[in-house]
Amino acid sequence: MAGLDVTDTGVANTGQSFDPAVFGYPAVSPPFANAYSIAIGNIAGLLPMVTNQYNYQVNSGGATGTLLAPGAMIDHNYKSNEFEYYIQDSWRARSNLTFTIGLRHTLLQAPYEIHGQQIAPSIDIDQWFRTRVAQAKLGNTVQPPYSFVPSGAANGKAPYWPMGTKNFAPRFAVAWSPSFDGGPLRKLFGAAGNSAIRAGFGMYYDHFGEGIVNSFSQYGAYGLSGSVQTPFDILTPDQTPRYTGIHNIPSINPPIPASVHYPYTPSIDPYNGGFAVTWGLDNRLKTPYSYAADFSFQRQLKGGFMVEAAYVGRFGRHLMQQIDLSMPLDLVDPKSGMDYFTAARLLTIQGYEGATTVQPIPYWENLFPDAAGMDVQGTGAPGNSATQNIYNLYKGDIDNASLDLYNLDILCNPGCGGTVGRYYPLEFSSLYAWTSIGTSSYNAGQVTLRHAMSHGLQMDLSYTLSKSLDLGSDGERACTQCNYNVIANSFSWIVNAFEPRLNRGPSDFDTRHMVTADWVYLLPIGKGSLLAGGAGPMLNRFIGGCQLSG
Repeated sequence: MAGLDVTDTGVANTGQSFDPAVFGYPAVSPPFANAYSIAIGNIAGLLPMVTNQYNYQVNSGGATGTLLAPGAMIDHNYKSNEFEYYIQDSWRARSNLTFTIGLRHTLLQAPYEIHGQQIAPSIDIDQWFRTRVAQAKLGNTVQPPYSFVPSGAANGKAPYWPMGTKNFAPRFAVAWSPSFDGGPLRKLFGAAGNSAIRAGFGMYYDHFGEGIVNSFSQYGAYGLSGSVQTPFDILTPDQTPRYTGIHNIPSINPPIPASVHYPYTPSIDPYNGGFAVTWGLDNRLKTPYSYAADFSFQRQLKGGFMVEAAYVGRFGRHLMQQIDLSMPLDLVDPKSGMDYFTAARLLTIQGYEGATTVQPIPYWENLFPDAAGMDVQGTGAPGNSATQNIYNLYKGDIDNASLDLYNLDILCNPGCGGTVGRYYPLEFSSLYAWTSIGTSSYNAGQVTLRHAMSHGLQMDLSYTLSKSLDLGSDGERACTQCNYNVIANSFSWIVNAFEPRLNRGPSDFDTRHMVTADWVYLLPIGKGSLLAGGAGPMLNRFIGGCQLSG
């Protein structure tokens, strides 16, 4: 698959070929620069980026895999076993008081491919991520490359994640219809049977896994399927290959091997298939569950009406949340104690304020000492501090700090005074995966006025005041890095992998106020009714039994 995106290198106002100013023409208006770059790239047939999709078929024994021809189909048949049982008992303590208790136990096996076409990381990827985070706080970079190996029950190997065997979910409920002989409570609750108080609590486990396995199988199973994409900001317009025909895509990426041997280790060379943008898998997923609680008071009124007031709450734990396991580190400088986020924020704030000079910041001076007085990606000048030269780099692309860090960490070394791969892992620049870190809370107060069918009228009127909070509202079927690394149908991935709770806010589906009403009214027309009560059988067929509803 080829994708044209000359905005990676840029053309307009860059001083490179195809830039009008280089040839004596007026400079391109900045708001039109991106559109101009795309247009000139299309006209010239520039192809700065190619994404190659590929699939391997695991051979018998699981030691090697064979590359399939482009477009060749491979069947993946997944299977999982799930088992549940439920026990419940009710105890009527009194004629107006009933207790109910129950317990559901759910066993969930992770899906596996029945023919052995299944690959997973060879290490504990969850621990790999936790180690990155913990060591970065100490000023250390610990993110070693790792391999992929066949996995799953069909290969006699470990599953994608452990089977959920401890999913015990208790339930409890009580219903009480109070009655009092007199006094103020009698006025509140009325005669026996006129009021009811109900309360309940339960724990509920989700059934999950199919969507996660589907995403990983298609987009992240390195050594089984995957993609190779030309790194960003590598090729200039002069270096970029061009189409030689309508259907002829020049080769940019390295050739994909005809076979693979397991364990399979992805490349760490950003110029040769490494630094990939792909989909990952957390091997320590836990079954999502939620606590549900409710309390309600119901009172029968005159005229066939009944009013009910209720509290309803639901609190999710271990919910599925997308997170980038390869997010560049928030690396701490051991000398100053400052972390990268703080140091970058100081630069971007001054950039938005339009500052031209900045004072040295210990973080940049300590970790990038050789950036002082040198050219940093064309932004430096002799005599500048390391902070000033790096600030010039950030200010040039102030809305994309990740790209600025990429220039410092991957492209600009050793000239920028740093070390390759201190922030980004070299195998994967982006490795989104589902993890069990999500939480949610829903609290609601509900008031309902109900009229059972009487005198031809049935109606319900209800009002709900609620608030729903979560870390993200995506369903398991959503995928952040799917469809050839373009963000698709996903809007709730964790922005900061190291501080997930910063994502907490109102749910996408949060509805603070909700009023609903429904009614059915039987029209008093026809035999025995107020109107045309004496209608005969034939007439009654046409006019009797009519009703209005809404």
